[in-house]
Amino acid sequence: MIFRKSLIHEMTWFAIGLLVVLLLLVMTSQIVRLLGEAAVGVLASGAVWIVMGFTAVRYLPTLFSLMLFIAVLATLTRMWRDSEMVIWFASGRSIY
Repeated sequence: MIFRKSLIHEMTWFAIGLLVVLLLLVMTSQIVRLLGEAAVGVLASGAVWIVMGFTAVRYLPTLFSLMLFIAVLATLTRMWRDSEMVIWFASGRSIY
């Protein structure tokens, strides 16, 4: 129970932080593109934030998949590096 709680806690906080960073990167590149289109006149200036919302929703499945993969990989790698997994194995727990 303690091991599972510790693992879930580590992965959750890392995943939340990673999602914020990834979303910020994607939205920054999109806002630059959309503001460029609004400056040229292709997109109405009032529609920039609405299109940003739809763009965020469009990228969420990809970002969630990437976030989940990186969070699990980074958390388990840190546990191996800090020898926490050795403690798990010594107490009779397995990776599964």
